[in-house]
Amino acid sequence: MRDRAGAGRVLGVIAAGGAAGALARYGLALPHRPDGWPWATFITNLSGCLLIGVLMALIDQLRPHRLVRPFIGIGVLGDSRPSPPTSSSSRRP
Repeated sequence: MRDRAGAGRVLGVIAAGGAAGALARYGLALPHRPDGWPWATFITNLSGCLLIGVLMALIDQLRPHRLVRPFIGIGVLGDSRPSPPTSSSSRRP
């Protein structure tokens, strides 16, 4: 039963991080003009890749609580990486 409770906590932390990351990406995209260069997507991808690398290295060094890595790495920053060129933000009308 303990493994299920632990897995439930990890999934809850990932979901909370994903919600926080989605809100951050949405807020970043608000000033984006749909007819111009997708700067919001570019900044999100660039900063997401940088932050994943830096924060995962720091987490390895600092050894924080075991739920910090799934919260940040999978949840908050999980979708902040380069997406395939077929994503809707990179298509031109």
